[in-house]
Amino acid sequence: MSSRFTNIWVILFSLIMFSCGEEDMTTAGDTSLQGTWKAISLDGTVVSESSFMGNILLSDSEITGNNFDYILTLTNDNKFVTSGSYDIELSTVVQGNVLVATDSYDNVSGNGTYTSTETDIVLDGSIFDFSINGVPVEVSGGELPATYSISNGIMTVTETKDEITNTNGVMASTQIDMVSVWQKQ
Repeated sequence: MSSRFTNIWVILFSLIMFSCGEEDMTTAGDTSLQGTWKAISLDGTVVSESSFMGNILLSDSEITGNNFDYILTLTNDNKFVTSGSYDIELSTVVQGNVLVATDSYDNVSGNGTYTSTETDIVLDGSIFDFSINGVPVEVSGGELPATYSISNGIMTVTETKDEITNTNGVMASTQIDMVSVWQKQ
């Protein structure tokens, strides 16, 4: 397996694990969430250790969003809609090799449902999407639970997840930490 292929596989595997989750919330939600929010920032890390065919692969990815013209609308019937554009910068170190990529995403739109409490939110869908070499990768959402706080019209959403998976002989331990900041419109 070539080094480039291994690097891309580890990045994809690490980030795809980010979108997995099986947590459920059944609460009615916090009405302060409802409304239109404009993205201000997205920053996060995905750290993964994978074992595949006797090889151990370590990856550490930094994800940063830039140039936001991106809106998230949360409705009172627990639905959400996203639209707009942004750039995603991905910097990944795999086994000491560095891969840096920046991509622009224009005319992005999405939708789904959400559940929430006064401090927690789970979106059944992705807020931010991007791709590596044409392969879509979900970021933020996809049944990934998060906590949030709202102060002076600024919402900070923090997603943290530790996950261990075994998929077709591929063992992976993944730690995900993402923070997105939104301003109420």
